[in-house]
Amino acid sequence: MFWLAINSWSGGQFVQLMIIAIWPSYARLPNAVPASQGATTSDFLSFFIFWVIQLPFIFIHPSKLKLVFNIKAAVVPVVAIGTLIWAVKIAGPQAGPILRASRNRAPAGKLRFIAFCTSATAVQGTWATLSLNIGDFSRYCRSPRSNWIQIFAFPLINTTVSLCAAISATCAYAVYNEDLYQPYDILAKWNTSPGGRAAMFLGSLAWALSNVTNNITANSISAANDLCSLAPKHVNIKRGQLVAVTVGVWAFVPWKILASAENFLAFMSSYSIVLAPIAMLMVIDFYVVKKKKFNIYEMYKPFGIYRYTKGWNWRAYVALACAVAPNMPGMVHAIDPTTEIGNIKYVYMVSNLVAYAIVIPVYLLLNKIWPAPEAIVDEPVHDIIDDKDEFDSHSDISPAQSGFLDEKAV
Repeated sequence: MFWLAINSWSGGQFVQLMIIAIWPSYARLPNAVPASQGATTSDFLSFFIFWVIQLPFIFIHPSKLKLVFNIKAAVVPVVAIGTLIWAVKIAGPQAGPILRASRNRAPAGKLRFIAFCTSATAVQGTWATLSLNIGDFSRYCRSPRSNWIQIFAFPLINTTVSLCAAISATCAYAVYNEDLYQPYDILAKWNTSPGGRAAMFLGSLAWALSNVTNNITANSISAANDLCSLAPKHVNIKRGQLVAVTVGVWAFVPWKILASAENFLAFMSSYSIVLAPIAMLMVIDFYVVKKKKFNIYEMYKPFGIYRYTKGWNWRAYVALACAVAPNMPGMVHAIDPTTEIGNIKYVYMVSNLVAYAIVIPVYLLLNKIWPAPEAIVDEPVHDIIDDKDEFDSHSDISPAQSGFLDEKAV
């Protein structure tokens, strides 16, 4: 839900620019929101408009939105590259020297290493989220082999977009003396002429479309699946998406998180101290402990072989606690820099690496000393067919609601 909220707020900013491009007076809308919120009436109204536009899309199955995704895939790269060209052009002959001189703005020595580690950890945090919920939307692939292209596509696309953003922000800084680290910050600078407003509108439209499609696939469906697991008798995919879109986007107060780059990086790093070791636990359990052999049918049985100890795999929780504990003081310091924790704050700057180094041996050791033989199968079982029904993994209903599970046993 975190990314659902972030993308929704960003989408609202793009909607705001589109409205300003048509009616410039919208930028002068009287503000009734306290300054402590870090946002204005115009910001919240635009956020609400984007939310209303986005809401109907969750009731459409992703497989029926192929045209929308194709349009997004075609126009967003054009806008990103166009923004890069614009930024280099306004910098003029100074573009090259500016990019070289940008190194002088970076910290030196120890501070540079600290900045690198902090930024790298924040970037890894974005991947920690995706590594956990990728299955929620990759299940719509035509075959398991279709997933392999993501190994190359995701790093390539993210690196390209990040490079365009870094160069654009650096060149724009030389002209405006501002850190324009958000796409809508740069697009807002185009509001200087009729042609500029037209470009601002089209660019904002492309990015807003990108946010909608990302929220549909990568964010709302993932949150809905988690809610289905918590209450399978009452929540299906559609209901889960509705809860995520109506509650999640407001509960995370994204306008506070995006108030500054420092706040954003601090939040990104903080939640990854839990998600990163969870992702590694899943990898180790699948490839090492279970040796890629699972009984899918048993996963949907409340009292099946994967029940462990009264429904809890305590080995995973112990390993997770051991991995998270060393990073907790650093997280507190990142949220409240006035809290003094000494040199342990440097551990937090490489929190993901520390978590991996702890969670892997601890989980393997616990499984070695206290194994769970009932959860080990000789041959994998991938079919989930019951005498009552066949559960369709592409449907919008939960296993309990499909009749695949006995609701009284859940």
